[in-house]
Amino acid sequence: MTDDVWDEGADRSAGDGRAGDGRADGAAFRPVRGWDVLWRSAFVLHHGGHEYVVGVDFLDWDERIRLYRDRRLVDEQRSRARFDLGGAVLEARMSLYGMRYVRVVDAVGDVRDVPPMRGTAEAWRDRMDREHPTASRVVGVAAWVVLAVALVTQVPQLLDLVSGLTGWSPPFVPDLPAPVNTVLSVAGGLAALDRALRRRYHPLLDG
Repeated sequence: MTDDVWDEGADRSAGDGRAGDGRADGAAFRPVRGWDVLWRSAFVLHHGGHEYVVGVDFLDWDERIRLYRDRRLVDEQRSRARFDLGGAVLEARMSLYGMRYVRVVDAVGDVRDVPPMRGTAEAWRDRMDREHPTASRVVGVAAWVVLAVALVTQVPQLLDLVSGLTGWSPPFVPDLPAPVNTVLSVAGGLAALDRALRRRYHPLLDG
């Protein structure tokens, strides 16, 4: 395995596989470098003598998840994806900001996470967790608190804005100064990003 992150959207001239139909065209990996790591990721698993890579592009509105075996595209599904590897099933599902999970379930039902490929933002966040566990926990708790506060303060304001269309107004709408709302919005986005990089998901907090 190399240290590169590979481009899951590479040359597709070998065929006409389409999202969600289970077909694949054998497209090869190409390295993803630089700013691409802000919207792409990859997770790598060794199974049955092969290297499998789950490739995702977070800007893809179709939420396609691609599976590569030994650096060739072998399957493509929309989230939520389940790939049969023979003796195990690889499951992957996207969230609003990243991945809810990338995991493998073996024949007896044991589940383990598939690690991110070296060079991705998720791999960097995992390394921070290993090397600086206390700081990582502090960031994780702060992210949870920020999203909880944003849920309590921002959602009622959004519901109030559309009350003319829905005919229903929330019973409590916080009247916060504009700078406070701005700070909460920015902090909420950063908190959501951190949780996405750690593959943490809660339906209320993470959308």
